[in-house]
Amino acid sequence: GPVTADADYRWGSPIAIGNAAPGDIVQFRDYAFERRTETSEGWEEERQERPHHSAIVLSNDGHGAVTVLEQNAPEGSGVHRTQLFFTDRQAQEGGTRVTVTVSGQFWFYRPEPRS
Repeated sequence: GPVTADADYRWGSPIAIGNAAPGDIVQFRDYAFERRTETSEGWEEERQERPHHSAIVLSNDGHGAVTVLEQNAPEGSGVHRTQLFFTDRQAQEGGTRVTVTVSGQFWFYRPEPRS
């Protein structure tokens, strides 16, 4: 399709997050995740957003977590590695409870050569 500043690009064949592998592409639209970690000593919250963005899968870490390579997140930043979350999750391990909440849209693609 047309390349514009606001297009949701289709980077190949759509795939499920569970099938994401290194080299696959993630396209984001108004995506965000919040992660809250609670311990007996208090809590911490982290929020990351990707309003309109693309990234390359580096690894599928399981349980809805994917490590990506990306740039311009935040705007103007160079290429870096980031772990992002794509499914809501709640886990308890020992005295630590982690809650992840995901919003927005995202699509995973397996790149294909042009014919």
